[in-house]
Amino acid sequence: MPRADLSAANSPPARGAKQLAEPKLSAAAWFVAVLLCLSFIGLLHEPENAGAVDDQTLEAGRSIELDAKVEKNLAAMDVRRQFGLAGLAIVGLFCVVTAPRGVKIRFDIIWLLVVLGLAWAMASYAWSIDRRETWRELIRLIAFIGIGAAIARRFDPRTLCYILLVVFLGSVTMAVGTEIVTGNFRPWLGWYRLAGSLHSNSLGRHAIMVSLIAFALANQSTASRKWWLLLFAMGGIVWLTGSRTSLVTLFAGLFAVHALGRPIRETLGYLSCAATVAAVLLVGSIVTEQWDSRAIEDAASMGRGGDVTSLTGRLPLWQAIWHDLGRHQFRGAGYGAFWTVEETESIASVLEWFPRHAHSAYLETIVNVGWIGLFFLVAAGLLAVRRAHQLVRQTGWFEYRVLGAVLVAGFVNGLAEAAFALPRDLGLFAAATGFSLTMIHPRLAAALKNQAVANNGRASRRSPSAGATHAGPALDVPSFRKPRTT
Repeated sequence: MPRADLSAANSPPARGAKQLAEPKLSAAAWFVAVLLCLSFIGLLHEPENAGAVDDQTLEAGRSIELDAKVEKNLAAMDVRRQFGLAGLAIVGLFCVVTAPRGVKIRFDIIWLLVVLGLAWAMASYAWSIDRRETWRELIRLIAFIGIGAAIARRFDPRTLCYILLVVFLGSVTMAVGTEIVTGNFRPWLGWYRLAGSLHSNSLGRHAIMVSLIAFALANQSTASRKWWLLLFAMGGIVWLTGSRTSLVTLFAGLFAVHALGRPIRETLGYLSCAATVAAVLLVGSIVTEQWDSRAIEDAASMGRGGDVTSLTGRLPLWQAIWHDLGRHQFRGAGYGAFWTVEETESIASVLEWFPRHAHSAYLETIVNVGWIGLFFLVAAGLLAVRRAHQLVRQTGWFEYRVLGAVLVAGFVNGLAEAAFALPRDLGLFAAATGFSLTMIHPRLAAALKNQAVANNGRASRRSPSAGATHAGPALDVPSFRKPRTT
């Protein structure tokens, strides 16, 4: 891009302006996006489980024997998983080899917290209840975080958002397509939950990622209609999954896209209005005797039935985990050492289903690295959201709204799901998102420089003393000193 065009191209857009043209990804971006999508499908999708319901779900223990074999020999891993891991390795290597010059890294408090968190996770090997498993999981953790950092350094945040769009749209298409092709797409049935080749909760999360990007683009793109259509389509998929956690996460993420970069007072005003409306509806339903606890329970369960008060079996699971964690609650059982086949079978004997993780990113982190590790993770995430808020205010670019909203969605979803804390799931993309907020690519550097020059120019026009400190023609500022009298 010519030097003369930098100012115009990088100037922040006016509020509500539609200035974003259609994306044009480079060949390298398409290569990484497609390979990531295929790798992700290989790691997470299971087409043979399409149409599974109730006791036939992905958590019914079908893979427990395979897990036992993999613990003894990694070569026993499914071919799809091997392909997925190989694809991720190629992506990481490609991003490292082709990393552009001129990208600066902010080695600030966020990086310090990440380094301390990794150091604490590696130190957990010393007190791990299963050192062999901890060693294996630490290698996997470092590899996934390294790939996330390499992606964030190779591609600027805007390109990263389009890559995420391709990855998750491809994943959603694969899952929904499998559901349709196998004849299991039956939304007219009351108990139906859309899943396809994924678990319904996983499909909901992937649809949320697409929704956040589509919503941000719909507000800034010159072709907003298709992005609105994509947003409504993904919202419908989230609804059909029957995942309450995903639905709450969707609304929280969309609100974050809207709120990031806006004054805190305005955001609090929106939240206050929402709380007021909810309170008025609640009081009105009680006063008019329209309160129906059974109807409200049905709405909360989204037609799935089951005990809503137990959070679909999560509370008994959390109690069992906390009991089995015992004296390791403060520093964790060692990274990746808790969820062995024996522990899974032990908890399954009580719950009558096979949990593969804690169903809470916060509890999963405590299980692995204790309260100290949780502090490092949450603190780094909150500071990254704050960084996204600042960058939106400075640039007005949609990509920082998306990156901040992804992290907010992770905080909300983490209350009842562990995907954002699992490296092989959304943890990879959460890492890429966080690292991207610590990178200063040339485009951002030019925009911030132009903004600084513009701010200095405005300051020099307001203040005579400030104007004297900047290069350029002197400003004709009238003097307000009273003339001396003789």
